[in-house]
Amino acid sequence: MLRQWNKLVKIYSFSRNHLRYAVPTGIHSNYHQFTQQTHEINFHHARFSSHQVNFSSEKDKFREFIAIQDPDDFGTLSPNSSKPDDVFEDEGDIQEEQKIRNPPKKSQALSTKQYADMIKEHLKNNRVKEAIDVLEVNIKNDGFRPMNYIFNLLIDGCAKVGYTKKAFNLFTRMRQRGLRVTGATYTSLFNACANDPYKHDGLEKAKRLREIMLEKGFIPNISNYHAMIKAFGRCGDIETAFMIVDEMIEKRIVVTTETFNFLLQACASNQEFGFRHALLVWHKMYQKRLKPDIYSFNLMLRCCRDTELGDLETTEEVIQTILLRNPKEHKKLIANQKLVATASEANNSIEKSNQSQELVDEKSLEQIENEWKLTPNLLTPKPYLGNLVQIKEVKKPEDRFLLIGGLSGFLELMKQADVKPTIKTYTALLDVIPNTRVAENRLLKIIKESKKMVDIDFFNILIKKRALRQDYDSAKEVVGEMINRANLEPNIVTFGVLSLCCRSREEAWELINEMKSRGIKMNLPIIGAMLKQACCHKDFNYIMDILYIMKNLNLKPNEKIFETLDTFIIGCNFLKKKDNKNVPLNFRKNVKKFKEDLAKWKADMGINPNQTKEEMKILKEKPWDQFQEIQPEGFEETKKARHRRKPFKHIKKIKIKNELVSIESKQE
Repeated sequence: MLRQWNKLVKIYSFSRNHLRYAVPTGIHSNYHQFTQQTHEINFHHARFSSHQVNFSSEKDKFREFIAIQDPDDFGTLSPNSSKPDDVFEDEGDIQEEQKIRNPPKKSQALSTKQYADMIKEHLKNNRVKEAIDVLEVNIKNDGFRPMNYIFNLLIDGCAKVGYTKKAFNLFTRMRQRGLRVTGATYTSLFNACANDPYKHDGLEKAKRLREIMLEKGFIPNISNYHAMIKAFGRCGDIETAFMIVDEMIEKRIVVTTETFNFLLQACASNQEFGFRHALLVWHKMYQKRLKPDIYSFNLMLRCCRDTELGDLETTEEVIQTILLRNPKEHKKLIANQKLVATASEANNSIEKSNQSQELVDEKSLEQIENEWKLTPNLLTPKPYLGNLVQIKEVKKPEDRFLLIGGLSGFLELMKQADVKPTIKTYTALLDVIPNTRVAENRLLKIIKESKKMVDIDFFNILIKKRALRQDYDSAKEVVGEMINRANLEPNIVTFGVLSLCCRSREEAWELINEMKSRGIKMNLPIIGAMLKQACCHKDFNYIMDILYIMKNLNLKPNEKIFETLDTFIIGCNFLKKKDNKNVPLNFRKNVKKFKEDLAKWKADMGINPNQTKEEMKILKEKPWDQFQEIQPEGFEETKKARHRRKPFKHIKKIKIKNELVSIESKQE
């Protein structure tokens, strides 16, 4: 109490000394009256105990007096210094105030390089969410002003994984901060458009970004042009991709082999007539006196596999244009005229010559080479037609491959261009050669002679190719005769393609147990492949086994799983019709029980049995969800294992006996 009284006296003394000069003349009398009251209180202080005096009320009277005489205040109420109980305090304001009061020390603040290193480390391990948090959490909390280099790193990281939405969001924030947008920024943004899982949205963003570049007067460099060609080509706007190359030529920017490779990427994205455009791009490269590289040949194989020639009339005009480079071969083409032998006809002629032979010896392989030397080659600097066939019959990848020389002609062209095939080239060749054991054995012989190393991906495609043509036994032989002897370790993709060979429950459980012994978990592609086999063989118990394996593994069924089940039920309903007398009664009972089991499984999985197709599409996995969640513990090690260099092996010896290939290998 005494301490409060002394404080009040000090306030009074200070006010008395200053108000003598600060208070106007008209209020001196009131002030004198107040001082007398204060002296009176001081005089009677000894007579009263400390707890009997209400010092707070006297203090309020003093404040009320000051408030009344203050010309800047309105009203007669005394100011209340206490804080109301209902005042809302924002957490963000409190945190901001604490940052201002307690700024980080210079020794604790990180530099731009240190933040950039953190982002690079996260992106290296595919931790996109954590890399973005460095900007949105760490840098924000530290009160650090990020440079455009930080934004460029994150935009590039989002672009590589196709997180286009976030890449453009960062670009917008970058412009709002007034940071300089560089050529690297535009290159990364166009790459984001190219990798966008939603091609229509990617194309719209690419068009808008190009408009922004024109509005800002930005002069693109060759990297920007290549990224633009890649973006428009992959998103399906092949015309704009070609226009960009014309713009490069007009602005006298050097067009390189890499530029034509990006055009070939655009052709590979056009399924309808990409192969036709690829032939024109290839010969345009010759006109510019440029040599194709390994990427050019690999992309041409991709065009051959994924794209078609388009309408017949335009295709004939394109071939006429190409043949103008070789006047000897220039002739009028007719729709029904034979141009080249189709792959099926070539295979038939080869197989007829070997009907009496069960073994494929060296002599028969030489015969195959001689047969394929007669095929045309539209990729050479001087293209030629070779044997004749109907163009309208060229529909399959192996037929299109024969138009560019077949296996022998294509490899010979690579040799003339001084380009050595890689394992990616041989893997791509496996997709375009005729779908026969003879052609596959011939390719294996070429790999052995070239002394090239092979990896597990090559054998995975070989297994898949044999499984899809229902040659299940030879597909399984690849694991025993090739992979194991080559000392290569089967991966999850190997078991995925082997699941295509599981025609019964026993085979499926055998493969599942093999995966468990190797520590490999099942995923939806493997389950989907087994489910298709079970539906094809109408094995109801097999189907329910696969569905409950999915339940036990806590895997959510995707749209393809539901499509497979719906197609199977439609087929069962058709077969069990009363007018179909060939269907046994036992099958009808099994269908009824299967529908009951399926309804119970859907209930266990939390799926509405009356769900429409539109509602089921919600279950479709969203490609960007993975970048909005923090990776769980232990995920980083798995990712690092994925990025390790894959083991490659030399094929030392291939023996073609009984149409089987045995391989011995040594590690590099």
